[in-house]
Amino acid sequence: MQHRTFGRLSVVGKVTLASGLAGAAYGVFGGHAGFAREGAVTGAAIGLLLAAIEIFFLNGPPGAAIRRLPLWLLLLLRLLVYMTVILLCLNAVDMLVGTGSATEGAPKGLLPDLAFSLGVAVSTNLALILRRLAGPSLTALLLGRYQRAKEETRLILFLDLRNSTALAEKIGDAAFLDCLDRLIFAATEPIVAAGGEIYRYVGDEIIVTWRPRPGNPPRCAECVFEIRRAIERHSAYWLRTIGNVPSFRAGLHAGPVIPRTNWMLWQSASSRVSTS
Repeated sequence: MQHRTFGRLSVVGKVTLASGLAGAAYGVFGGHAGFAREGAVTGAAIGLLLAAIEIFFLNGPPGAAIRRLPLWLLLLLRLLVYMTVILLCLNAVDMLVGTGSATEGAPKGLLPDLAFSLGVAVSTNLALILRRLAGPSLTALLLGRYQRAKEETRLILFLDLRNSTALAEKIGDAAFLDCLDRLIFAATEPIVAAGGEIYRYVGDEIIVTWRPRPGNPPRCAECVFEIRRAIERHSAYWLRTIGNVPSFRAGLHAGPVIPRTNWMLWQSASSRVSTS
């Protein structure tokens, strides 16, 4: 729980800092030193609020019902939330720390400020989504590190939903896919908090990797139990909808691999630890 909370707060802090720097850079174009200060405060406030809303609400348990909305409606809702937060922050910061230098090369007006802030917010949110899907390996992929075969030592965790076939036959395909979506979402946050890279979703299986570092083996093992606890926190829902609380089987391997952009080949697995 502490690792997960720290991870969330760390992301919020990084987004706040990056947004503040982007706001300061934008303010410099106003041609007045005070605009850089105002831009930094505005950017930091927008980043802080939007990151907190995304991580603790929209992507947290309170936002479960919202995430099931149609994609177009979810995007529209996000856009409205973003614009509301940005407009509130722009006006609030202008009243509190505004330079009052409208005649000394002030920014061009509210519309450019809103457009820039919205662009930064959407770009940051997209980066967070991509990192959530690809894990820390996203930077490596962008830099082309995996375009050529190169052997690495990795810890590899396989998570497989127990009794998935029987469950699908019991509740039907549509309900099973909804169940699987909820389970994958519940599992993803503990994986990201533990520093894992989600390599691939294969049906009802999740493949996760870590680079060996001090403290990694305990974090890999702890991740499995964090996932179990994340699922069990909603045990009442599972008992009501499918009649039991689902769980994953887990297998943890270590050994040399050859990661590539589109696939990963295991040359060997020198050790294995399994839990059920």
